[in-house]
Amino acid sequence: MLLSLSGFGLSIACATELSGELTDPQGRVVPNAKVRMLRRADASIRETRTDASGRFNFQDLSGGEYRVTSESPGFAVLDRTLAVHPSGRQAENIQFSSLAAQAESVNVTASVTDRGVFEPDPAQQVMIRDQT
Repeated sequence: MLLSLSGFGLSIACATELSGELTDPQGRVVPNAKVRMLRRADASIRETRTDASGRFNFQDLSGGEYRVTSESPGFAVLDRTLAVHPSGRQAENIQFSSLAAQAESVNVTASVTDRGVFEPDPAQQVMIRDQT
């Protein structure tokens, strides 16, 4: 029985807690971002979201090398490698390095048969060409 209890205590001592804060390139916290950890040794995946203060927390991790990815709308995906110590608590703050590239376009169409063109609001300046 003593042997089984000591084995149980050993597995608890090997558990690691990893916490930290996720920030944008200017150092402001990023709430509700996805943080994913992929353990390289066995390809196990853990995932969480940051809270309103940009904090994240993983409990009961095994020590080893992890690939950490973070995603949030408006930011380029953050991808880095992190070594997790085999026991105890560890704090790692991570920061997005750049904004995501975005392309937007706006198309505006109007009908020239609209009565508002010929009877404009007096508070607005409207120019009408001869072709209209």
